[in-house]
Amino acid sequence: MKILSKFLACASLVGVLSACNTDVDLNADWERTTVVYGLLDKNESTHFVKINKAFLGDGNALVFASIRDSSEFQAGQMNAYVEEIISGSVNRTFPLLDSNMQNKDENGLFYGPEHTVYYFEEPALNENARYRVVVDVQGESDQVYAETGLVQSFNITKPSQNIPGAMVQTQISFAIANPVDTSDYLSYAFIWQGVSEASRYQAYVTLNYIEVTTTDTTERALEWYLGEVRGNDNTEKNIKGYQFYTWVRDRIKNSPSLNPSNLVYRKFNGLDFKVVAAGEDLDTYMEVNEPVTGIVQDRPEFTNVINGIGIFSSRTAEENDYKFLNKNSLEELCKGQFTYDLEFCTDSAMWSGIQSDMQVWCP
Repeated sequence: MKILSKFLACASLVGVLSACNTDVDLNADWERTTVVYGLLDKNESTHFVKINKAFLGDGNALVFASIRDSSEFQAGQMNAYVEEIISGSVNRTFPLLDSNMQNKDENGLFYGPEHTVYYFEEPALNENARYRVVVDVQGESDQVYAETGLVQSFNITKPSQNIPGAMVQTQISFAIANPVDTSDYLSYAFIWQGVSEASRYQAYVTLNYIEVTTTDTTERALEWYLGEVRGNDNTEKNIKGYQFYTWVRDRIKNSPSLNPSNLVYRKFNGLDFKVVAAGEDLDTYMEVNEPVTGIVQDRPEFTNVINGIGIFSSRTAEENDYKFLNKNSLEELCKGQFTYDLEFCTDSAMWSGIQSDMQVWCP
């Protein structure tokens, strides 16, 4: 069975898992500590949990770090599973299977690129259930466990969903006609619903376009991270129109791979809006692991793993895709002061009234 080669990040809602540091008391007696990291997502069918062990021994710690057995459990050393709990009772149990992955940074202090990740398959997690990961380590009487609810479904309310079959769809307004300075550009409110179990939201807009050269046609998707908001009373991100156009300009011009020498044109193909919601424990974990900016460098420790360390929480993402720019905003993308030389155009039937303008209408 093919396993998707992606999984959670320790301090980000999207990305790839890297080794997470943990403090060890150098004066303590030898003690093995189980380390668990896992994020459940109701929209995924494969769910990953990273389980390692941390310990201190005599000798060079850098040598230990380079040996796989030093931080990974071997076959038979532990048993791990996830329980689905409804009304206080275990409804289903999912054994965690192991998968050997090849995507760990081999230039770091720890072994790589191979490493073991544990997973279970379930395309329909129950939003109303709680989930408990349990690790039984051979020779240890105390179970290692952690529990989380799921971040539930929510809606993006602005922009609204497209209407199937309708000629005029949801339109995004970033500019008036022929803007001169930044005050002539419009702000757009990106709004979503707050949802239970979530405490932090990260917002993204993706620009989709088709790159046409003399030899090839390539679909491009450029993601713009808008930042994050926290709490369920603050579920809006304001997008300033002029910042959208300057981001497009800088993102493309500063990326050599996006600037083929034989470019003919770029066809605008819609905007996607996405919100990633983080569970409460994940939000707390991210907060305490944010960069220290003050004089005091000590930071508090946070884990919700009992008899171990790490984090077991949840996240989910909602998207509202394929949004059009309105006429003024589309014209600004194609021939405005920031992006006029990027060769953007459109063939959308929505804007057939500007077909005669060859700076806007694709050949």
